[in-house]
Amino acid sequence: MSSSQGLILVTSDNLSIAWSKAFAQFSQPGVTEVVPLVVNVRGFANGFPPEDAVIRGELEKALHARQAEHGTYLPETTANTIFPENLWRLYRKQGRSAFFAKYMELMPRLAKRDRRNARGTYFSRMIDGPRGGQLGHVLDTWQSGHRRRSALQIVIFDPHKDHSDQPFLGFPCLDYITFTPDSTANTLSVTALYATQYIFDRAYGNYLGLCQLGRFVAEELGLRFSQLTCIASQAKVGDALPTKREVHVLATSIEQAERSGAPVAAGTT
Repeated sequence: MSSSQGLILVTSDNLSIAWSKAFAQFSQPGVTEVVPLVVNVRGFANGFPPEDAVIRGELEKALHARQAEHGTYLPETTANTIFPENLWRLYRKQGRSAFFAKYMELMPRLAKRDRRNARGTYFSRMIDGPRGGQLGHVLDTWQSGHRRRSALQIVIFDPHKDHSDQPFLGFPCLDYITFTPDSTANTLSVTALYATQYIFDRAYGNYLGLCQLGRFVAEELGLRFSQLTCIASQAKVGDALPTKREVHVLATSIEQAERSGAPVAAGTT
């Protein structure tokens, strides 16, 4: 096993291109993991990160081809474990309390539908508890007039539940999220920390879900979501692309898509 030497920092104003640059690291000879990997996406228009439809399409095609054998999710499904955007749209007028309550009501069904949700989803861990759990506390704290930055954080990893002797746990990979308002610019930045992140299998959906969460929190706080920083202490390509050749083939097709100058549009997910 070979790791890249030192910090790899990827930055872009386009979510798809940021992901493709992160993925391209694994097409380098001998690189099987990156320790650490930092991906920064910023400069959003109206809180929506631009995406490239061709790059996302190439990824979705590859994920779909491996779904039966490896159980891979499409990006939107992965994103929903972090923030259920469609459910929020249904309950936006009723407010976040109704939204949170409905999600927790649906949680047993989500766990039954997919065993990977048996120990919860990222979003359920954020909102589980009185008054909307940790996420509710973040929003209530700011809206009550307190501006203590250390209050604007969520811890996903629970040592009482997650420290285990199991060789592979699978959940949670996302450990920590912090929200950083800039009152001068009237914007909100989100920073997330992953102990391990699988760049092919899940990272695009991770970025989408974190952006959706950031947009929701910014809206609740009367701010504009402007920046996502995702830190992976250890980044791996994932289990669904087991060979270097498969990584190289997909990386090449994505690079060709970027060169084609495909139109870039703001995401609407």
